[in-house]
Amino acid sequence: MSPSNKLAGTGRKRPTTEENPVKQAIAAAGLELFAHNGFAQTSVREIVGMADTTLPMIYYYFGSKQGLYTYILQESAHHLMQSMAPGLTEQSLSAKERLEAGIASFLRFCQSNRAEVQLIFSAWFGGELPPDGPSLVDVYMKMVNQIVTLLQAGIDSGEFRSMDIWEASQAIVGIMTNFVARMLVGDETFDPVVYSKNTVELLVKGLQDTKIPRR
Repeated sequence: MSPSNKLAGTGRKRPTTEENPVKQAIAAAGLELFAHNGFAQTSVREIVGMADTTLPMIYYYFGSKQGLYTYILQESAHHLMQSMAPGLTEQSLSAKERLEAGIASFLRFCQSNRAEVQLIFSAWFGGELPPDGPSLVDVYMKMVNQIVTLLQAGIDSGEFRSMDIWEASQAIVGIMTNFVARMLVGDETFDPVVYSKNTVELLVKGLQDTKIPRR
């Protein structure tokens, strides 16, 4: 447990953001400012001003500005990794429907939590990832492995044909991250349900026009 999560000399764990409104306010302000301005261009005074608290509270709960930044990045990465779970784990659906629901859940999360998504991608690709920040590889592998598991279940049930599920899963994550790029760079918005269905339809049926007989 890091020192910023434990009260010095007492052995008692510090309250989480859910338990403590001051810590929650600091984290929310930090998220907004870091996502908008970047780490280097955000001052602790701006953060405490937005959070309506005092400077010592940042050091009490997070140890430093970088400690706060790292905490927010770790939380954001965790949320991103879990964003497909509500759809993928719905056992009452078919494998195809679960894949649609997982992609829709991911897109819905990205649109509803744009600051988190913008912050984590900026840190990964903009050179502001702290030494103990979340690993891009870990998050990517978590998402790929979730889809690998689902595709294998679809193959086992006879719903999907045999395939290289590792390559297929990476291709699906690639399509999903392309949606993120279009959202962040092009400021596009998507209907998560429509786009997830269109994506899975393309994956399942491919590009061939099934109305045209094969030669």
